[in-house]
Amino acid sequence: LVSVKPYTTKGTRSSSHQQDMPPTPDYVQLMETRSGDFWVRYREHSWFKYCRSEDGNLGTERGTGADGKEVTSPLMYSETLKTLKSSILDKPLPNKLTEAIHHHKCLPLIVTPKKSDLEALRLADEYSHIEKVDEAFIQWRFSDGSVERTFKTTVEPTPCGVVFVEKVLIAEEGTRLHEEELIFSEELKTWLSPSLTKALEKKDPQWQQGVPVPSDVLEFLKHQTNKVLREPVAMSSAFRQQYFRAPWRTVPHFM
Repeated sequence: LVSVKPYTTKGTRSSSHQQDMPPTPDYVQLMETRSGDFWVRYREHSWFKYCRSEDGNLGTERGTGADGKEVTSPLMYSETLKTLKSSILDKPLPNKLTEAIHHHKCLPLIVTPKKSDLEALRLADEYSHIEKVDEAFIQWRFSDGSVERTFKTTVEPTPCGVVFVEKVLIAEEGTRLHEEELIFSEELKTWLSPSLTKALEKKDPQWQQGVPVPSDVLEFLKHQTNKVLREPVAMSSAFRQQYFRAPWRTVPHFM
């Protein structure tokens, strides 16, 4: 029943009204899980978790409030701003987050990785080696002298589209072998390895914004995403399972 529009502080409004348009909170990273949860890492507030609603509501958010305590709260709709608003931060949500929560889009269909000559992306290619490319996955190894790990990266269907998943196959002694969804860096405009980012972002200044996946992995992810969208059988099945529980959900564009 609400009309959610792309939010901007610029436009045809009067200058006096523009001064009252609050900015969205500054964020640096985005991540979507296979379960459909959406995570946003704000520059000043760390990670917030957002959940799409299955009962027709606007969704919920969980994060740290002004008092330093973790709180879960329903999202709000601002009639003045015509967009979703965080009740914890009291600010309008970033447009990418609104697309994901309200329009039920998956993260890979919202963000666009960009080619760049940034040092972090060059080093990611330099320290990485592609070991195997299969129809369903790409296997690659990273070694920078301090960390050496082998990964298998896949594209997996979800009710809202797809997510990118990284599985650690081989790692240094004492490191847990696990699976995690890739993180998108709003600063570097590319996908990050969650395992390498956690291991290196605080140890080495060159990785302080995260560790990107190599360019060959990006090309694989792009190709696989386009393929899944052309043949959305798996996604259709996942969506139907949720649709029968919540028939008022927005139907994804690929259906």
